[in-house]
This record gives sequence, C-alpha cells and structure tokens, in this order.
Amino acid sequence: MEITVSSRQSNKLYCALRRTHVQDTPEERVRQSTLSSLFSLGFLPSLTAVERKIDGMPKRRIDILCYESQTLKPFLLIECKAKAFSDKELRQLLGYNFYVQAKFVALVSCDKTLVLNTETNEIFNSLGCIKSFFL
Repeated sequence: MEITVSSRQSNKLYCALRRTHVQDTPEERVRQSTLSSLFSLGFLPSLTAVERKIDGMPKRRIDILCYESQTLKPFLLIECKAKAFSDKELRQLLGYNFYVQAKFVALVSCDKTLVLNTETNEIFNSLGCIKSFFL
C-alpha cells in the first residue's frame, strides 16, 4: 500500500487501508508513510487499525494500532506527529496505552522515531528494530 495524492487542488490523499480519501496534512503524510513502512516490514493490513476511538476515552483517537496475529492482543500503538515530539507527546501516548495495553508504543515524526517496549522499558530508534518480536 502506498500514499496516493488524489488531486493537488482537493488536498486529499487516498488511504488504502481505510479505503477513503483523507485530508492531506503533514501528520497524515507521516501516518501514511508509517503504514507503508509497517507493511514493508511484514505487519498485516488486516491486523492494523487507523484512527480508532479509544474505549473509555471519549474524543480520543489512536493513530495506528497493530495487533498480534495469534492472540489478537494489541502489539504496537503508534502516535504520529507532523513536527518534532517531546515528553508531552510521550506522556500522551503512554496515557493512551493505559487503556490499550500494547506491548510496544511508538512516536513517529517525519525525522524521528522512538519505540518503547512497555514490558522491559527498552528503547529503539526504528520500527524495524521490533520486527523480531512480532514475526
């Protein structure tokens, strides 16, 4: 799956996973690029959710959530940011994960990735580093 610009004038991107056009924003470009990276690493589109509400947290949405294939438990929760992220965004992500309980959480921007194993507190700087935990 890849990013498709629908029309320069309409400022829309086609999200193949959601099967719909979405607003072309810097954050959406990061989200689509991250999805493309995940699928090239072997994560399955059928086990990936995008822009889903969080049970127990009204008005909050997760950017990307990947599930384990055997157990269907949350495996990787990703928050995408258009600009550089800080501790504030990490606290936001960990707050979301309080409800989701994913084994890994990740913050992704256009120039930086931070992945945290929530069980061991081990930190990685790329999504590819956790491939061996999933596949």
